[in-house]
This record gives sequence, structure tokens and C-alpha cells, in this order.
Amino acid sequence: MPAIARPRPPHTDWATRASGFSMPSGHSTTSALVAGLVCWAAVYGARRILRWCIWGPAVLWAAGVGLTRICLGVHWPSDVVAGWLLAAAYLAVMVAVTRGRLPGSRSPWTPRGTD
Repeated sequence: MPAIARPRPPHTDWATRASGFSMPSGHSTTSALVAGLVCWAAVYGARRILRWCIWGPAVLWAAGVGLTRICLGVHWPSDVVAGWLLAAAYLAVMVAVTRGRLPGSRSPWTPRGTD
């Protein structure tokens, strides 16, 4: 946030208190990271049908957190999208780095059909 130093929307539009800069939304980033980690854990720890029961609420929760920041007037829509994209980038790197190192996962270097 300090690197970008984008100001928040006007105080008159706020329905709650907020501090610091606006971009990216910390709430949106954190909720998307948690939802992503929950979904990622479900891939390795839940049956296929149960995964959808975990993924749906997790994704809806993260989306809801981001949308409430806009509705409360403390973030611009682009701040929320930036938070989601930051979380997605972090999760993508994490998955790429750990692929093949977790139980039940396939190494990216193993040809298909040989595992």
C-alpha cells in the first residue's frame, strides 16, 4: 500500500472507519489468500464431491469480503480487484513451487501415464 500510496474514496462516503492507503485492499487480499489455501487444501484432503462443498463457500466468502469493502465506501473497485489479483499471483507461485512435493501430487517432471 505505501508503495502505491493511492488515497481512499472521500470520507463522506464511508460507512465505517479505515486507515492507511487504498490500493490494494488488504481485506480482499487476505480473504482471497485464505479462500485459496482452503481450496488448495481441499484438493489433497477431501473427496471429489466434498471439494465443491468447500470451494463454493470459500470463493463466495472471499468475493463477499471484497464487495463489502466497496459497499462500505472505503475502497475503489480497482483496489479490490488488485487485492484479488495479488492473492492469485501469490497462490500461483506457491502451487508451482510445491507441485510434486505434497502427498498425492504428481511431479511436473513426471510424464503422464507413468505415475
